[in-house]
Amino acid sequence: MDHKHNTRTEFTKIIAYEQAQQKNDEKDFVSLSGTVVSPSMINTRSIPFFLTKRKTVDMECESMSRNSKESHHRYSCVTTVFTKSTNIREIISFPLGVVLLIFLLVTVPGTYAYKTTGKVNRKPLRNAFINANTVWSETGTFVAGGNNAGALLNQLSYPYGLYVDSNQTIYVADEQNHRIVAWDHGATEGRVVAGGNGAGNRLNQLDKPSDVIVDERTNSIIICDYGNQRVVRWNLHNRTAGQVLLSNGGYFGLTMDNLGYLYVTDRSRNNVQRWRMGDKYMTVVAGGNGKGDRLDQFDQPRYISVDQDYSIYVSDWNNDRVMKWMADADEGVIVAGGQGKGNSSKQLSYPEDVVVDQRGTVYVVDQWNNRVMRWPKGETHGNLVIGGENMKDQSKQIYRPVGLAFDRYGNLYVVEHGNHRVQKFSIKLINYSK
Repeated sequence: MDHKHNTRTEFTKIIAYEQAQQKNDEKDFVSLSGTVVSPSMINTRSIPFFLTKRKTVDMECESMSRNSKESHHRYSCVTTVFTKSTNIREIISFPLGVVLLIFLLVTVPGTYAYKTTGKVNRKPLRNAFINANTVWSETGTFVAGGNNAGALLNQLSYPYGLYVDSNQTIYVADEQNHRIVAWDHGATEGRVVAGGNGAGNRLNQLDKPSDVIVDERTNSIIICDYGNQRVVRWNLHNRTAGQVLLSNGGYFGLTMDNLGYLYVTDRSRNNVQRWRMGDKYMTVVAGGNGKGDRLDQFDQPRYISVDQDYSIYVSDWNNDRVMKWMADADEGVIVAGGQGKGNSSKQLSYPEDVVVDQRGTVYVVDQWNNRVMRWPKGETHGNLVIGGENMKDQSKQIYRPVGLAFDRYGNLYVVEHGNHRVQKFSIKLINYSK
């Protein structure tokens, strides 16, 4: 199948990070005049691309192009987005561009302009727009859990995957409490949004959930209910019971692309499957050739990321590597690790969550080495981002990390399975020269 529409997005102004950071309210952020951004700029597991630009406020900048795979979406933090097909040579910067745009709307099919009103249709992609030299604070802040293992609302018990939405609400798969807990920004305790009724297979129960994403378009969360071998959807308005989407699989990690396709890792079948709501069958898009370490195989795939070219990045847990599978490929390529189990800069030890940025840089949770690593595209060695020591309780360290996410300001969140908490590492340095 070919989802690669030949479209691109032109944008003419950005807002510097310092100004945007001061605007914590989405409405205020939208009101900043002249803000024109990529449609993929604000993803809930993403870092906005403007962190890579020069340090200036409300600057005029060069016209930029990013690949856009979908034309018909509305985005907040945007005053105007121009999307055009490749047969249109140029859209001139505002205000003259508006005149041309009106003309194009009448005369050229496939040309659109959008202005935002209300909430964004966010695409739950694990895709990050960051500078390769961006660094984060060495000291983390506890933003969920951190009060020992337990079932109280200020506690977690062996958490796994997480998701950070547009309001910086953190959704955590609280494995041993068999629930999904949402922690609002700045809250001292969470609220149960799915499960929490003991381990079980009833529709109001979960059993060892391993991952969660938020689909803001439907105001629902989608959960890998690993112990029940199913994927379920829970409406955030009506949290009394879930809906089974997929069943009879060792589903562990999941994500969704901007076309609404759901991707799930299946540890029991050692493959990655793709599915869209309403489809009768799933499609194997990676692996499925038995357990092993060949380039067309996995050995317990865990978490997954999808980029804008619909390539998927999979943490191949028992093979200590991250694999990239391009769309319709017969085998993958190693983009991180793959040099045996170990703690050197070219090795991983039981990798977990993975995020990829627009340059192909891979961020991966290296669980047994207690660190988060960054692997630039094409490099055989990674570099340390967070952690790397074995000290269990200090805020500068992480212990048995599993989940990884970024908020819209570029702050980094890590789930510590062994410390029953989520730490936030604030973005510290932006290299505007890139």
